[in-house]
Amino acid sequence: MKRDLENLAKTKYDLLVLGGGIHGVFVALDASQRGLSVALIDQADFGGATSSNSLKTVHGGLRYLQDMDIGLVQRMIFERKTYLSIAPHLVHPLPFVVPTLPKLMRSLAAMRVALRLNDTIGWKRNEGQVKGRELPPSRILSKADCLQMLPGLDPAGITGGALWYDAQIFNTERFLLSVLQSAVALGATAANYVKAAKIVVQGGKAVGADVVDQISGDQFHIQADCVVNAAGAWIDQLIPGRDSSSTPASGYPLTVAWNIVTRKFIDGCAAGIFGENKKLYFIAPWRTYSIAGTVHESLDGSPEDHHLPEEKINTFITELNSAYGGAQLTLDDVRMVHRGFHHVKTIQEDGANPKIKSLRRGVVINHAKEDGVAGLVSLVSVKFTTARAVAEEAVDLVCAQSAQTTRPCASHSTPILGGDMSDFDQFMTRSSDQYGGKVPQEFFYTYGTRHHAVLTDLTEYSLENLFRAKVNYAVRHEMALRISDVLLRRLDSGSGEWPSNDEVEQCAKIMGDELGWSAVQKQAALDEFEQEMLARWPLKTHQRINSSREKVEQ
Repeated sequence: MKRDLENLAKTKYDLLVLGGGIHGVFVALDASQRGLSVALIDQADFGGATSSNSLKTVHGGLRYLQDMDIGLVQRMIFERKTYLSIAPHLVHPLPFVVPTLPKLMRSLAAMRVALRLNDTIGWKRNEGQVKGRELPPSRILSKADCLQMLPGLDPAGITGGALWYDAQIFNTERFLLSVLQSAVALGATAANYVKAAKIVVQGGKAVGADVVDQISGDQFHIQADCVVNAAGAWIDQLIPGRDSSSTPASGYPLTVAWNIVTRKFIDGCAAGIFGENKKLYFIAPWRTYSIAGTVHESLDGSPEDHHLPEEKINTFITELNSAYGGAQLTLDDVRMVHRGFHHVKTIQEDGANPKIKSLRRGVVINHAKEDGVAGLVSLVSVKFTTARAVAEEAVDLVCAQSAQTTRPCASHSTPILGGDMSDFDQFMTRSSDQYGGKVPQEFFYTYGTRHHAVLTDLTEYSLENLFRAKVNYAVRHEMALRISDVLLRRLDSGSGEWPSNDEVEQCAKIMGDELGWSAVQKQAALDEFEQEMLARWPLKTHQRINSSREKVEQ
């Protein structure tokens, strides 16, 4: 995967995708599989915004049964199955527990009905599934079993629990990147750090976009017969011809949602726990951490200007500790804050606590119908779980407006790069044995069947050599231009907590050797990385910042 801006500027594409988040990359993959020529650009790095901020879960929509939204539950169960199937190395089964209470909608009887209905709707959940990625049936837990799985729960009022299985993505950044790489392998052209300045419309039809290379500052035009605006929080800025002075151009207001990454305090299962304030707190074990959330708030200003005050994190920790006494979290236990910006249905102002009505389904805007602009489609993205399905809807519209004969959608049935295996456990055993057990399992989770390409020419599998191989591979083959591209989105070693000083310095040295950085360029790259980490880390102090600076200056 090479960053070829010259080719972008001189080629006319069937489709130009604006935005390299999870929705955009799935649009690129689906369209490429159908036979369209595709270009994709992102103003920063692929998956560097909202798509990298989540609970890492892929859920089947059980909670929507309370509103009897059967259609949405069916869709989410299908997409959960799809993710487990096309990326078995990255998407794993995850048990989920909700304690039951002597209240009608949270009672054992109500949950028993919900689980039975859920299993009935999802009776094909394992059909054709990769071995080792099947989801067991759900079941009701006794009070003792529930408290064994959630030992920090206050037993007062607990009558039992409901257990079902959803899924978790080990590495959302690699999942997204693998989807994009799969599109590129089919002929798509992709480039990060290329910002769309304006969608160009001529004669009532979108014909491409004027763009800016964020690295050099050069401006150029990308030609395309159709444009899909999948820019996430920035779609409103790109929709042409709508007055957005008072309302968002998409028609949907923008909000911020955030989760905290902490030391692990629940293991073996995810949990949904109601607090005294009737809020539902989701807690998921992820690697060596717990992720807890999600807090939804209205957004004042732009995503670039958003700041999360320390007091809000403290308030959330206090509420979480009250709901799950075994957490006993303090501010020092917070390793990272994951923030994302997304559109919602409505925001009703109500003093300090505005009422936010979320969108449950992604919205595909056909501008040919809505605004008389042919060849333009915008995506209002909502859920990571249903991104593939929403992308399919968008590509259906593109194909309907295209003069070409295209193939049917195949993104739901074709493994992404690294995911072509029929038995996950067998793959893991064979891969580990091949390297004499010297390569950590996480390596095979990350790269799947593509791990050979990263380990080419390595004869000694020390952690230092593996790190060097991964950084070099990211720079040479995965379009990594900045330290954050490598540590946050190729190796993903910085998404759980601030990477060690040695790791940051080592990464900078390897990248500098590969890209020919001078001492001044290397220092600038380190400064840039620090600023991006500070944007992810809203707390006022962090000892590693100063110690990292001292190490670099010595």
